[in-house]
Order: sequence, then C-alpha cells, then structure tokens
Amino acid sequence: MRDQTQILNWIKEKGLKTNKGQEIEFNDHYFLLDFLQDNHNRIVVQKPTQVGVSFTATLKILFLGDSETISVIYTLPTGPEARDFVVSKFDPIIERSAGLREKVQRVPFRQKPIWSSVLKRIGESYYFFRGSWVAWRAQSIDADVLVVDELYFQKPEIRSMYEERLEGSASRDIIYWLGYPSIPGYGISDLYEKSDQREWYIECPNCHEWQTLTWPESISIQKKTYVCKFCRKDLSDEDRKRGVWKSKFPDRPIHGYALNKLMAPWISATKIIKSFQEDTPKHFHNYTLGLPYLEKRNELTDEIFSTATIGQVLYDTLKTEHVICGIDQGDQFNLVVGIGTNVGPIVTAVEICKSPQELERRLDFYQPEVVVEDMMPDKHIAKLMQQKYGPQKFFLANLRNWGEGDVTRLHFEVKRSTGVVNLERTESLDYMFESIKDGTLKFKADTPFLNLLFTQLRSLVPDYEERFGRVRKVWKNTAKDDFAHALNYFLTGYQILFPERELIETHFVPSSAEEKPLPGSPEWVEKDFETTIRKLVNPEGTIVIPPKSLRLKK
Repeated sequence: MRDQTQILNWIKEKGLKTNKGQEIEFNDHYFLLDFLQDNHNRIVVQKPTQVGVSFTATLKILFLGDSETISVIYTLPTGPEARDFVVSKFDPIIERSAGLREKVQRVPFRQKPIWSSVLKRIGESYYFFRGSWVAWRAQSIDADVLVVDELYFQKPEIRSMYEERLEGSASRDIIYWLGYPSIPGYGISDLYEKSDQREWYIECPNCHEWQTLTWPESISIQKKTYVCKFCRKDLSDEDRKRGVWKSKFPDRPIHGYALNKLMAPWISATKIIKSFQEDTPKHFHNYTLGLPYLEKRNELTDEIFSTATIGQVLYDTLKTEHVICGIDQGDQFNLVVGIGTNVGPIVTAVEICKSPQELERRLDFYQPEVVVEDMMPDKHIAKLMQQKYGPQKFFLANLRNWGEGDVTRLHFEVKRSTGVVNLERTESLDYMFESIKDGTLKFKADTPFLNLLFTQLRSLVPDYEERFGRVRKVWKNTAKDDFAHALNYFLTGYQILFPERELIETHFVPSSAEEKPLPGSPEWVEKDFETTIRKLVNPEGTIVIPPKSLRLKK
C-alpha cells in the first residue's frame, strides 16, 4: 500500500474536486494535513462540527482504495444517515473527479457498474456504507479499512462487531474514529484520552511563545479578536492557521487529534463569543470547542454518599419489613440486596455470583419477598429462575423507551400476570439517582463491596442526545456499571412491593454522617428545566423527559 504522504500528488493527478465541485485546498484547513497524510493504522479525531474531518477521511479511503485492492466499511449511526452521506458527500466527489469517475467501470458478469447507495466498486476496491444499529449488517462482510463517523451516536456493541470485521489474516487492519465528544470518558473522548493526544500549537509572531488555542484565554472579549495568551497582542488568521501538531504521549499506539473551531481561520472571534453567549454550556463545549462536558451539579460526590449511609446504631432502631433483591446479569450476576423498612429501602448486601447455581444458593439464603432481574442478555436463564421462584415474586425487567405520547407515564409498568416489569431506562435511573441525592435511598455503612457500588454509580453520567430533531436525556456508562443497574432493579422491587409509598415525600432517618432531617428538594431540579432543554433544538420536534418532581402523577 502506498505511503500516504503521496496523497497530495494523487489528488492533483486524479483531478479530485470537493462534493460541491470546488478545487481541494488545505490552505485554510492546514490543521488537517497531518491527519490526511498520517498512514498509521489507528487514528482518532476529536472534533467540533463542520471543520472538514469527514471529507478528509473520505479522501484517505479513496486514496487507499485507488492504490490497492481493498474493502472499506464506512459506518454512520443509522442506515438513512449513511445513504444521505453517500448521496450528498461521497457520490458527488466521484462524479466531479475525472480520475475516479473513469474507474467506475462495467463489470463483465454483471454488465453494469456496482454502484448503489450502500455499495460502490471503484476500480478493484469496494466501499460499503452501513448504519450501526443492525447487528446482521455488521456480520456479512470482512474489511481492510473501517471508518467510524459520528461515533457518539453509534451503538457500542454493533460498532465493536464492525471492528471485528478487520481481524482477518489478510486485513490491512486500519480504523479511523471520528466525532465530537459529549461527556468525559465516553466514546471519542475515551479514545482520545487513550491516544498520543496531539494538540495544535501556533507561535505568536510578537513574543514567539508557542501555545494552543483555548477558550477563553485565546480571545479578547472586549476587542473581539484572537490574542496571544502571553503578550495579549492580536493574532491574525494567518497566525492561527500555521501551526504544528505536538504529541503528549508519543509512544501510545493510537494517533489522536483534538480540533476546535478556534483553529479554523474562517471562524471569527465574534462568532465564537456569540456561540458562548447564546448556546448552552454543553452545546458550546461539544460543538464549538470540541470538548466533553459534564455539569458539576450532576456529579455524585463523597458528601452525597456519606449522607446516604447509615450506621449500625441507627439501623438497629428500624423496623425491618421485607427483603428485596435486584440482579443485573451478564458474564456474571451482580446482586444488590436490601430491606424495606418502616422508613424506606436500605441496601444491606452487594455480591457477585459467578453462576446461576451460586445465585440460587444466595437467593435461598436471603429468602427475598421480591426479586427483579433484567431479562437480557440470557433470557432463557432468567425465565428458568422465574419458573423456580414464581412470577408473583420473581420479576423480569424489560428495559424500554417510552414513546412521545407516554411522557407522563410512571417509569415502570408491572405486568403481574406474566411477572414482567417494563422499565423506562432513563426515567428509572433518574429516579434512582434522585433518591440517592435526597437521601431517601439508604445504604448500610458496613455493607461489603459498598465502595465498588459507589464507584460504578459514578460511571453512569447524564447526557442529552439530539437525533432527528429531538432531544432526549440518556445515561452513558464510562466504565463498568453492573451494580448500578442491579441497584436500579432493587429500587424497582421496592416500588413493586410498596406501590403506594412515594419516596420523595417520606421522612427518612438521618445518615450516620449527619443526624438531622434531610432537605426535601433535590438541588439539581431546576424550575426552568423544560425551557433550558428545549433551547437545544426546535421546540416543535422535541421530546422532554422532566425530572420526577416535575412529572404528572398517573
């Protein structure tokens, strides 16, 4: 395969044009040249929107395919988005570039070019365009090159299946991950943190200090100009465009590029300031600065966990009513056990069971009144467990997303005749975290593995997905989170057992850390929640799932 440093000559030789028929230039996009010419087999680009990264990746795969016979898979979040990309971006490049257009030849056994919205043959190379939400589409082809575009919106398990398509012995084994970051430690942000972390450095023409362009240090809000961080003199567009990439960790196996709009010479300081003033903080960080963002108010602090624990002395004063278990299944069974008391649910045990037989022994030991277990991934084992203990006692959790017309529904729906509880994932997790923060869900302080549970709770962070003109709150896992979901099932079991109890209104015992009544209103609930969220997209196409305290009761 040809050295990719030759790609600029190839672009000129083949007469390549942009999808709009314009000459290809890297004068204003100088910061993309290193990515364009980087022939490493693992590259991640953390970026804002509309800076030319997807177009540059398209040039790279066209060059690779013109140099040698390969198969390329280009994934986007959904099939329709993949087709839109092909029709509006990929096809016009081929149509307007004579050197590639002539390679779309008739194939003898088909008597027509292989050229559809999802499959292309250019010369001897094949290009497949796929969405990342259908498993069987990821299993049908092997590849040499994979481009994962808009990584944040792609289904993680399907994305992993596509990456496995490069494991053949003859594969070129090249992956490009592209996308804007959303929350720390997830998706593109996670990959970039594991990379060699390249940053764009420019030299001030006045004081000659090398620096990266960052907000707000590189902009004068008063003058509305870009300025040097050190001498505070103005930086021209030419100053910003001529820089070099420097790696923080040059020995790491992934090449990582972090882009922001301050690097783009066609974007003025006035526009950056306007985005800061008018956009939400998250939108500004993700789409303008190309940085992950998590609101501090959503963090689970040590103080919150301390407030939520109770010691043995207080525990002994409570009236124990029933034992409840929540189980998250996977390669092993994560078990959270607790009791329903006269003042609410309290977690008393956190365990790992490595087999169904071990799980049965622990359930026989605890003798729970209610068990809630997720029915996936092994629905067969879950149903066998339910058959043993009975559907009136052992409930299977079916995670669902309520539709647009269901926004006022409770976050769980019990089907007692079948032993199934439909559970809205986002709303149920909202309820669980709200219950922890306001102290209505308690933890016995000497519970084994309690710190592990708290660690996994912290790995779930809130985010907002904007897809197809709608915005929806979601919870993303940045690390293992099995116990967090087991806790959610435990709390659901408590609500099944005591359907009339409203946790938020119950007077709970004080924590072992502070023996005084807890404040009743969660700090993170804002009165203008709907107004804030609807600013993200046009309100007509928006579904808003408000916090529990703002929802209508059924």
